[in-house]
Amino acid sequence: MLWTELRVLIVDTGRVWWRLLSLIMGVYLLGWLGSELTLRVAVILGDISPWLTLILFAFSFVCTLAAAIVILTLAGRELGIRQLLPEDEREIDDRDTSISRLLVITLLPFLGMYAAFGQVAEAANRLVTQQWIRYGFLSDQQTVLGALYDMATKHLGWLVALLVGIYVLRRVLDVIAERTGLRIVGLVVVLIEAFFLLLVITGGIRVLQTFLVWLNDRVVMQ
Repeated sequence: MLWTELRVLIVDTGRVWWRLLSLIMGVYLLGWLGSELTLRVAVILGDISPWLTLILFAFSFVCTLAAAIVILTLAGRELGIRQLLPEDEREIDDRDTSISRLLVITLLPFLGMYAAFGQVAEAANRLVTQQWIRYGFLSDQQTVLGALYDMATKHLGWLVALLVGIYVLRRVLDVIAERTGLRIVGLVVVLIEAFFLLLVITGGIRVLQTFLVWLNDRVVMQ
């Protein structure tokens, strides 16, 4: 049985790869191109405001994740995954005929997996590196890290309030999306979640560092 399963796995994988290779590569390249262009534009917008950079860069995750979801959907259709599901477990909706509907219900879980495996943190580090390359380490131009550091050290309360406000907004829009079924609201939720994760990763560490510096100066720590 083991050899049979391995043979089926290898044969089916090869068959799907051969039939969908050009389509998979095309979708992947479109997602990669969208992500790279968004990164470049986000870095350029840093000349105006580092917050514009962070907001636009959140959209790059939508490009990457959307391409991954479409590729998995194409492979699943080729393998007939829907037909293998028990009838009582099948969801009857328009996800098989509408890409926007499919993305709304799958982007957020995929974004969570990306964050869990460190992909969001890696992308945030890449954004910071691109800004350092553009401005130089000794430049007076404010970067995303610089703006968040200033807020964490001088206006810590505002940074915490911003994080809480974005989190509450994301939850409210999530409820609205579930009750109304509006797909555009679902996509906005994903963008807000991506921005929130970036803000937590790049700004939350500054809050933690500020707290640790304050704590190390206390008498009890000495």
